[in-house]
Amino acid sequence: MRTCYNCGQRGHISRYCPLPDQRLNNGQLPISTALVPTQTPILTVPARPSQPNVGTIVLSYGNDSAGEGYIGKRVRTLEEIVGKIKVKPDADEAKEQAVREEEERKKREWEDEERRPHEKEREDFQARINKEVLHEMKMAADRRFKALEEVIHALQKQFEDVEANAEVWKAEALRPGNKRGGVAIGSTPVTQTRVHPRMTPAETPTTARRVDQRLKGIIERHQAEVGILQDMRLKEMNARKQSEHELERLKEEMAKLDVENRKATRSNLKARMDAAAVQTAR
Repeated sequence: MRTCYNCGQRGHISRYCPLPDQRLNNGQLPISTALVPTQTPILTVPARPSQPNVGTIVLSYGNDSAGEGYIGKRVRTLEEIVGKIKVKPDADEAKEQAVREEEERKKREWEDEERRPHEKEREDFQARINKEVLHEMKMAADRRFKALEEVIHALQKQFEDVEANAEVWKAEALRPGNKRGGVAIGSTPVTQTRVHPRMTPAETPTTARRVDQRLKGIIERHQAEVGILQDMRLKEMNARKQSEHELERLKEEMAKLDVENRKATRSNLKARMDAAAVQTAR
């Protein structure tokens, strides 16, 4: 039977020998690396005379009783080789994973550095817009306050003029010997008030979200001032109506006094004429 030229064992050829090639090792075979121990196979007895040219060869290797044959050792050796080969790809993959994580971390840091100036610019722009909006709202509120003050002063002046006219009429009516048309009353003063259009600043999402208690208090004070102005206007109209009624009553009383004076003068003249006629007749 043909044996292996590399290890001298039977059952395989040198092409499929699992041991290192002796030609690469100066012709020396390392005994410690032999997968299958060298053992002479057991041959069968010579063939019977009826079959002179036929023989049966049974190969038997050591440690076969334990189930560790050539194939098992070969499989174990291949598993070890595969394990050693697999260690390097795992290490390379772990190294590549670490490199990728480091690149991602650097990329995130770079993006944060790039985003930080834009965020600061946006915050500065937002603060500037809020400041401008608050300044415009303050100016509009000041203009409204000024207009309301002008209206209040005009109403107060008109109310004082009405009271002064009423006092003049009353004093003239109560003066003894008053004659009709003895006092000249000027025309009713007219309020020269400039009406400013109501200006409401444009509402933006930012100002709508930032309405605080101070602005709310300003609005409430505006409403209270409007209510006070309405009450003053109503009182001024009532005072004007009362003054007009008082003037009408005084005119009627003056007319009655004039008629009575005329009647008294006419009756005295008739009596004197009658008395003079009687004296003349005598």
